[in-house]
Amino acid sequence: MGPGPLTAVYQARFMRYLEYRGMLEHQGRKVWAFLGDGEMDQPESLAAISVAGRERLDNVTLLTMATR
Repeated sequence: MGPGPLTAVYQARFMRYLEYRGMLEHQGRKVWAFLGDGEMDQPESLAAISVAGRERLDNVTLLTMATR
C-alpha cells in the first residue's frame, strides 16, 4: 500500500532532473496524484511529502480524498 505518493514525487524529481540536464524542455508540466485517506496513513506517504518539501518540488500536486 501507498506507492502513489512515492511514484508521484519520483516522477516530479525525474522531470526536474531532465529539465536541468537539458533533455526535456520546461513547459510547465505538472504531476498530479489522486490519493485515498487510507493510503496517506502509511509512513511511506508522509516520507514522500517530506521529500517533496525538502526538494522544493513545485511541479507535483497531491490530492487526498477522504471517505467517511
